[in-house]
Order: sequence, then structure tokens, then C-alpha cells
Amino acid sequence: MKKVTVFSVMAVLLLVVGAAVQPAQATCANSRGFSGGYVYTPGVCVDGAGDGPCDVSNAATTPALEGLFWHVGNYNPLEGPGNDSDGLPALDNWVSYDAAYLAYPPTIGGNWAADARIDGCIDIPQPGAPAAKCMAIALTDVDLDGKGAFVIMTKGADAGGDYLFGDGPFNLVTFPSLTILNTVRGVAGTNVQLQVQLEAAGLAPGLLLDTTGQCVGVGMSELIDGYRVRYQTVPRGGGVPNDPSAENWTDCLTGVTPIGQPVVCTVPTPNDVDVFVSYSMVGDGGFEAGVTGDPSTRVQGGPNLADPAPRIQIRQGGKTSVRTR
Repeated sequence: MKKVTVFSVMAVLLLVVGAAVQPAQATCANSRGFSGGYVYTPGVCVDGAGDGPCDVSNAATTPALEGLFWHVGNYNPLEGPGNDSDGLPALDNWVSYDAAYLAYPPTIGGNWAADARIDGCIDIPQPGAPAAKCMAIALTDVDLDGKGAFVIMTKGADAGGDYLFGDGPFNLVTFPSLTILNTVRGVAGTNVQLQVQLEAAGLAPGLLLDTTGQCVGVGMSELIDGYRVRYQTVPRGGGVPNDPSAENWTDCLTGVTPIGQPVVCTVPTPNDVDVFVSYSMVGDGGFEAGVTGDPSTRVQGGPNLADPAPRIQIRQGGKTSVRTR
């Protein structure tokens, strides 16, 4: 069974069902534990400053929080092979609130041998895959403004084979928007072609990376394969889309584009509409975030433009002549 988008609600449900028929995960002879401090989603925690409580229970993240941990370079999109956790939902499994301190944010904690839905073991690399014991964690959520947010962190094994990510705080950051480099209206306005680009600098704040030991050389290009461009149209003058679910944004069918490289998305516009483009991030090995980046600026599409080219008035000898550009 192929995993389409490991952070989407539907994918998680399918994976949980599929896990029931998988053999028990027994390749990790030792627990190979991992732990980390508080997790925060932008704007959700009212009073938390990185080390303290919030105003209400479970207020540091939302129920939309999803995540994955994997052995860098050893993720596999199929059930069974690979060293990854994407059959195991993050929330209430390895990202959890303390029942005795519900006003505090959730923390990270678990081990590679804890659940049969975890594929493989970070001690045993997949054939042809990197052997360095560098573990990665990716988390996504939706902030209070309805925008997708993420964090990716890495850590190498300590002397005991465990992964101590530190006290944090682990602050998710809002996905940046795409840069629109150029737009071209097709014949009679029946489509609009948008050349867009996702800049590496916009993603950098969401990467909390260990650059020592087993994780030397592991950077953005090893953790993110690229981005998949998506679009939505709204009636002319309509509101900016506020649903960050990737499944509700139409795939531009341009494949996965490396970070920093431009790509052209062609959007059909048989009617007068406004076009917004966004993207879903595609991670190491092909997993795809279930939330999108911040929507782009508005681009008009359709047979008629709302604001035609302005006319230039030229005054000559006290008379006014009107020319169109």
C-alpha cells in the first residue's frame, strides 16, 4: 500500500488499518530511545514563552498536529521496508501531554521498538542507504490563523545509541509563500501560466539541525526533496483561501521541484476568477506534508480583466486627447 501523504488525516487512518496486518516490528533489538522538550505551534499557546504553561489544557498545539520520525536517507514509502514511523500517529503516541500537567505543552519521547507500526530500526540501514545514525523528526500543524506550520529537527546517536534532541523549545514556523516570478495569460484568458519558486531562505527557520557527529553533512537538501505546486481559484474578488489541507488544493501536475528552482504552473480559467498558488513540501524519500504553505498573492484569470490597462490623458493646446496603451 503506497502512502500518499503521511501527514494527511486520511493517510494516517489507512496506515493504522494497514498496520494491523503487518508483522510485529522486531528488527530493533534495543529500545533506541529518543526524547525532546516542549512543542509549540505559532499563536496557539497564550502565555507560554518556551518553558512554561499555557492558559488552557492542550493549548500549545492543535488536534491537527501530525508527524513522522525516520532514519535520514532510509525512509521508504511502502509499509514494512524502510526505517520510519509513518504508520504511527505522532499525537498521543510519541508527542504527548503529561496527564498531570495538561496546561503545559506536549513533549517528544519514544523509542524505535515501542510499536509494531514502526518500520525497521535505525541501527540497521536499508540496502544502499546511508549508515550514519542520524535521526530526523518532522512535525506539522495549523496555526490560529489557519496557516500550515512545520519544524524538522535532527540528532545523531549518543554513546548509548539514544537520540536526545534537547529541551527545546521546538517552535513550529509558518510555511512561507511561493514567490511569483512571472504570469502569462493564455489565448482569450482561458488559462494563466504562473512561474513560481520556493526559496530556501523561507524554510530555513523551520530547520533545527544537528551538524555534528552522525549528522555531519545532513542539511536541507538531505531532508527535503522539494515542493509540489498546488492552486485554488475563487470567484473574482473572492476571499483568500483559508483551508491549508493539501488535499483541497489542486495539484499543478508539475511533479516535485527542488527547493530554489522555478517551475511553471498552468491553471485553467474558463471563467473570470482569481488564482492563488501554494505548495506541499515533499520530504526525504518522498513523504509529503498534508498542509500547504501560505497562499500567494492574487492573480487574475479568465476572459475579462477586472482592471483593464489605464488610459493616458495627454493635454495639447488646452484640449485633451485620450490614447490607450
